[in-house]
Amino acid sequence: MIIRKAEASEFAKLAELNKKLIQDERHPNPMNAQQLAERMRDWLHGEYSCYVAKEGGETIAYCLFRDDGEYYYMRQLFVEREHRRRGIATEFLDWMYDHIWNDKKVRLDVLSHNKEAIAFYKALRVPIPTEAIYLRLFGGAATAWGVAYWFAYRAPLRNAAIVKAGLVDNILPAGAIVFFGLARGMTSAFMWLSGALTGVFFVLFLIFLPRERDNK
Repeated sequence: MIIRKAEASEFAKLAELNKKLIQDERHPNPMNAQQLAERMRDWLHGEYSCYVAKEGGETIAYCLFRDDGEYYYMRQLFVEREHRRRGIATEFLDWMYDHIWNDKKVRLDVLSHNKEAIAFYKALRVPIPTEAIYLRLFGGAATAWGVAYWFAYRAPLRNAAIVKAGLVDNILPAGAIVFFGLARGMTSAFMWLSGALTGVFFVLFLIFLPRERDNK
């Protein structure tokens, strides 16, 4: 097996293999063959690099990645179906680590329903979360806060404790985002938007905060 860097002129063959990868992963990508070819051509002329494994003059596998500065991001790894179960993917990755990825870590994404890929990377001792429990916890907490916010909006006097908790819950992240944004020169529009939204919620809770009334 010969491994070498793919040439930009090979984009059509790589797009053909990419189509098979999409089918094998049961990925919802709706792009047709022409669109995949155009995307692959743009990738190879842009930020992505690709290496191919060839056997008997035939391309039997490819690996597409980019250099993200602190790490390499492997976007695609594919072995032709009739050449699987021969250790080609493992040999390919070993070669990449020895010759290309020998100066920093590599990150990758795996679809949660792609059990074969997950088993393969686990066999290589790649750390993959077995269950996104933190997402469930975050979702449960967000739902609980949403219900609490609704009760506070409907009856702020009766739910004064929720309103006060809402003040703290929003001013802390808003203040942290503003502080780090100004101190570190943060440019992320998403983070600034998050800070703006939590700031708006803080003002709303401040408006809803029950005031002591003079009963005389």
